[in-house]
Amino acid sequence: MGMKTFVENAWRKRPSSQYLIIFILLGIVLVVAGGFAVWLQWEWLRSSEDGKASNGDTLRNVGFIVAGVVALGFAFWRAQVAERQADAAQEQTATAQQSLLNERYQRGAGMLGSPVLSVRLGGIYALQRLAEEYPGQYHLQVMRLFCTFVRNPLGEDDIPFDLREVPADVQAVITAIGERSSAGQLIESKTEFTLDLRRVRLKSADMRELAFTGANLQYAYLSGADLVRIELSGAYLLKTNLSSAVLVRANFSNARLTEADFSHARLTRANFSNARLAKANLSGALLARANFSRADLTEADLSGDRSVYANFSNAAAIRTNLCGSDLSGGDFSGALLWDANLSDANLANANLSGADLTDANLSGADLEGAIVSGAVLGTEPIRTATGEIVRPGRYARLSQLQLDQTVADPDNPPIIPNGSFDPETGDPLVWRGGLVNLQSEKS
Repeated sequence: MGMKTFVENAWRKRPSSQYLIIFILLGIVLVVAGGFAVWLQWEWLRSSEDGKASNGDTLRNVGFIVAGVVALGFAFWRAQVAERQADAAQEQTATAQQSLLNERYQRGAGMLGSPVLSVRLGGIYALQRLAEEYPGQYHLQVMRLFCTFVRNPLGEDDIPFDLREVPADVQAVITAIGERSSAGQLIESKTEFTLDLRRVRLKSADMRELAFTGANLQYAYLSGADLVRIELSGAYLLKTNLSSAVLVRANFSNARLTEADFSHARLTRANFSNARLAKANLSGALLARANFSRADLTEADLSGDRSVYANFSNAAAIRTNLCGSDLSGGDFSGALLWDANLSDANLANANLSGADLTDANLSGADLEGAIVSGAVLGTEPIRTATGEIVRPGRYARLSQLQLDQTVADPDNPPIIPNGSFDPETGDPLVWRGGLVNLQSEKS
């Protein structure tokens, strides 16, 4: 191995080697420069008070130069030795600390299997602190362990889980997951980690203001749970049971809720924007001021709901059951209501401008003060639960026959702007008294 190769390898090895090489090269330069100076200034180096040359003085001066270089080299070497010792000590400290952290994790995990509730709770809190203090090392590891702890491996028919309340240790774990640190959630986002909470049994659990963004809660049982202001944006809740749950101001934006059960749930001001609710059951739910903007409600059941002032703008409510629902003051502008069942629904003061009501059943619907318009719809496509992309037609589809089957206060009939036409006959839409007037004419 040549000198050049040795220097290159040492240079790549570590920063301290780089400094040593620099010093050696500097020392060589100083020695050469010193020798050259001796050669040029030979007479000066040999000078003495009487002007006589002295070989001893010359050697002494040269020795001073060499000794200085050697002393500097020795000092630098001692500094490097001290640095290496410090690095070794630091490495030993880090190893010892990691061993302690691993021991904390193992001890906490072991405590989860204890038959004593207080011991299990202690293990949960210990693991929660560990994940918060060292998220880069332990967050995902602890979350996986917590999710496993909450999931019940038994099948739904093995025990009457619908009669069970959430145990204290399971409640503690759910709270720890829902309150995980922002640093931990950032790690989840970067690693595309998903909280696996499939089939968990959390009847009447307290999950207020907890965060489960993107969590997998398919087939979970959350009936009667307190989910006020819960964060479930982007979550997977296929066939999840949320019946009679309290979901005031819950966030389900972009969530997948196909066939989820929200029957008789309290969903006041809940956010379902861009959510997929195909075949979901929301019958009897309280949906006052809930936001279903651009949601997919294909074949969903909202019969008997109280959806006062709810926002259904640009939603896809194809074959949706809204029979007997209180939809007064609701915004259905631009919504697709193909073949929807709105019979006996209360649409008083609702905004139906631009809504496509092709083949919708409006028999007995109350349109008192409602805005009914044949205005041009938006052209942005809407994707249904089956993946089909639906593009709204040019004109709202509300026929004169459908309009005649509705009811309204004679003093406050529906508002039909100019330019609204029957799509079948091409005649302008007019309010003729609705169903009450037709019945009186027949009698």
